[in-house]
Amino acid sequence: MNKNRILNNNTDTYARNHIVEWSEYAPAGLWRLYGDVFGTWRAMEKAYHDGKVRAIGVSNFQSGRFFDFAHYVDVKPMVNQLQCNTLIQQTAIEPILAEFGTRMMAWGPLGGQGVEGIVKSEELAAIGAKYGKSAAQVALRWLTQRGVVAIPKSRYGRRRQAQPARHGHHRLRRPAVCEVFD
Repeated sequence: MNKNRILNNNTDTYARNHIVEWSEYAPAGLWRLYGDVFGTWRAMEKAYHDGKVRAIGVSNFQSGRFFDFAHYVDVKPMVNQLQCNTLIQQTAIEPILAEFGTRMMAWGPLGGQGVEGIVKSEELAAIGAKYGKSAAQVALRWLTQRGVVAIPKSRYGRRRQAQPARHGHHRLRRPAVCEVFD
């Protein structure tokens, strides 16, 4: 879809963010359908400079690809959306993102498609019991304490109930975090 049409059809005066996605798993010729990643980024930079979007970022850019990309663009990505949760922690890329002032945004902060290991985790539930919180709330707090942007979503009602929009004002103390994450 044409980026200008997306921006012009937006009901707000600006869009919150735009993200360029890169998939290591896409078939070789698929990216020809999506066009030039750098050309798309330049259009997003223009939209950012024109005030049409608040933030621009990338998705699925692992360490090497992100490092190379960030060196060749004027506006550094503000976020890199990666699958990140208590099971897939993505700690190796954090120093590279920090070098460019980029925040990690968690895709699947509670497990992703078809994974319920986090919301049903007995270890997380035990930690949560100490704070009066659910396993999901503990997992989200752990991410936010690391500085990871964590926005859970689900189209299933029972999962939405387990993924409250506010995960509370508790702060995990080091011993609780060490039980599962170190």
